[in-house]
Amino acid sequence: TTTLPSIASERADLPAALVDVIDRCVAKEPSARFDDAAALVEALEQGQLAASDIPLPVRLLANELGTIGLVVAFTVFAWSYLASRLDYSDLDNVDALTPFVVLGTVVLARLGQTLAEARRLAQLGFDRTAVFSGLQSVVDEAEGVRAAARVDPRRQQERRRTVLTAVVMLVIAVVSYGLVLAFGGARIGPLGVGIAFNGVACLSVAFVLWLRSPMRMPIGERAFRAFWLRGPGRWLIAWAVGRPTSTTAAGGTTVVTSAPRPGTAPGVPSRVAPASAQPHGDQRLSALESRVEALESWRRAKSD
Repeated sequence: TTTLPSIASERADLPAALVDVIDRCVAKEPSARFDDAAALVEALEQGQLAASDIPLPVRLLANELGTIGLVVAFTVFAWSYLASRLDYSDLDNVDALTPFVVLGTVVLARLGQTLAEARRLAQLGFDRTAVFSGLQSVVDEAEGVRAAARVDPRRQQERRRTVLTAVVMLVIAVVSYGLVLAFGGARIGPLGVGIAFNGVACLSVAFVLWLRSPMRMPIGERAFRAFWLRGPGRWLIAWAVGRPTSTTAAGGTTVVTSAPRPGTAPGVPSRVAPASAQPHGDQRLSALESRVEALESWRRAKSD
């Protein structure tokens, strides 16, 4: 009996094109809605709302790159700190480098395994463009989740409670350190040591709660973007994947070979086809007409 408010009032994180489609679908006047399923499908297509699924091998590679990136960063930091404080004139001190040499070797071997996984993507039919597009989609997906959290009142309330907990932990840490200093530090015995450790624990918890926010980009993702998508890591992935394999068909047409998407079988369409598999021109129109016909058949069957 009344006009519904815009969906944007409830879901401010939705794309504008999707807001327009939903609002038109639930318009009070029938004449303001879509004339048929074809018009609705066309509006969705024009809005380009159906983003491609991220292939599972690319998503797994992104997780592996994120992990190895943090390990490499920690190793470089540890090496730099130790190298700046080591007395190379004393061979006994040089022996302290042995664990870091082992750690560095393990990291290099793990990096080699990760690049081998990237090379296997090329064997599955993924070229450089597809791999980097998938990696970019992974970070874009994470940013979309954060954008939704920023406009979700429940997530905002949860974040406020988390920050309040962090503040309480910080106060407890300060009080603990104050008590230890006021009563003579470690000289007060096991009780003082326990209070000092409690302060360290509370300070660590406060730092983690404040730093790890679902509404801010974490440090690991920043490093991933800087190294693997824009820095030298991008060159390493491009080198591992190599150039796309192409063959020349009859008539001189160059065809880039690619493997079927993992998890799909011949004749079974996936939920959303990858961009490289999207039809064009007449094929796109035929596909759209087939989808509309399927929707109309379903509607007639429900009516009967």
